[in-house]
Amino acid sequence: MPTNNLTQNKNLIMDDQESNLALLEGLLKKKGYSQFKSLTGSRQVIPTFREWQPDLILLDLMMPHMDVLRPLVPPRLIHAYREVSHAQKNP
Repeated sequence: MPTNNLTQNKNLIMDDQESNLALLEGLLKKKGYSQFKSLTGSRQVIPTFREWQPDLILLDLMMPHMDVLRPLVPPRLIHAYREVSHAQKNP
């Protein structure tokens, strides 16, 4: 359950790029967050979620094998993310 002090909440970070994980971990540490776990594989998220019960999940929607999380992510969010990503790559 989230606490009043947000820096004490548990955060789960998922990304297939180690550099992105390092960046997010650094930002969280700099802002005083100490309870977070980082995963590079989307297939690890369900067992980790059940075991650790994070308050917040930061995730890369375009990770390989994200099919295990598709039911949790609204389709229009995925569609919007793809549109923005495509527009950034093809200005």
